[in-house]
Amino acid sequence: MSVQGGGPLVRARWCCRLSVGVKSLGQGLLVLAAVAALAARASAEQPVQPLPKPEKGQCPSGYISSGAYCSPMRDAKPALPKAARAKCPSGYFSSGSYCLASSREAREAVPRVGQCPSGYYSSGDYCLRSQVR
Repeated sequence: MSVQGGGPLVRARWCCRLSVGVKSLGQGLLVLAAVAALAARASAEQPVQPLPKPEKGQCPSGYISSGAYCSPMRDAKPALPKAARAKCPSGYFSSGSYCLASSREAREAVPRVGQCPSGYYSSGDYCLRSQVR
């Protein structure tokens, strides 16, 4: 591109400004992509939320008693209420009256009632989400 009345120095300054702008845009897009990936990953995880407190027993590890609920502490892993003699799904282990996830990245699980819904598969007495949302 030629700048009227400008010599090579003016063209070089314009070119450098353009390359800095493109570099900043690329960095911005990279940050945006990373945030979107984290959001997608978080949405695929089992939510960490308050659970009904069992009539007998204690709250699962990482949860604290609060009224009629077991409230998650800062680094709590997802937990599912467990019926008597129920088998926890893959990626979860028994913790009192609950199935506690082995990690925060555990797949979303719902109690199994008959066949699992579309997008879920049977695991223990629960249905696990078959793919990341």
